[in-house]
Amino acid sequence: MKYILLLTFVVVVYALYKPSINLINDPDIILPPGGLLGFYVLGICHFIKTNYNIEKKKVIGFSAGSFNTIFLSLDKDNDHKFLTELFKLNLHATMPLPVLLHKTIKLMNGLFDINDFNTTNKYIAVTTNYNRLDGYNQFLNMSDMTECCISSSFIPFVTYNDLFYFYKGRCSVDGGLLYSRYKKKVKSSKPLLLNYKLFKRFNKYNIPGYGLLYKNCTIYDLYILGYHDAIKHKNILDDYLLV
Repeated sequence: MKYILLLTFVVVVYALYKPSINLINDPDIILPPGGLLGFYVLGICHFIKTNYNIEKKKVIGFSAGSFNTIFLSLDKDNDHKFLTELFKLNLHATMPLPVLLHKTIKLMNGLFDINDFNTTNKYIAVTTNYNRLDGYNQFLNMSDMTECCISSSFIPFVTYNDLFYFYKGRCSVDGGLLYSRYKKKVKSSKPLLLNYKLFKRFNKYNIPGYGLLYKNCTIYDLYILGYHDAIKHKNILDDYLLV
């Protein structure tokens, strides 16, 4: 019952209030929400970092996309260390999302310092007060940055075992709540929507084998699929990133 009431409240607020969008309106790359399939997109992101110079590209990430935005801002010399330690955790598809989120955050905070990241043009989208969308790209330390990622992907009792989450003193929820409205305001003629639908392997949110029928699917499996699909469809990425 509490989930139904919460969902009803969010839907009503979303419908009645005119949102305030405080984000860049000319992004080069948008990383939309994606849940577990964010690990598939991680493989694509790694391929992009290895083969293209995106230092000056404006990137904005929503929800699961916020973590990949941070990965894109990580110094390349640290990519191997991060991915190696991430895959050692042996995270898999049937784990509760709060567990996946907690383990990933704990790993990032333990491995890196904020100076290992360059977030100059890399933004994390967070919905605050249920009707305001803000983009953050300046962080005091690792904890500040990862808390922003949690805020961007926070769905009560789904991604985090709590009802409220606050970032910089504001009640914050998943950036994906206002993602569709943000897209309507984007002035860029052709931003790259870097999501799990890009290469048409997935047309909806699922995992290989449709969820529980594929119990042993690890995040490494998803990463490999993303990286290999990026290799196969490099021409698509070239159209966006070699300009």
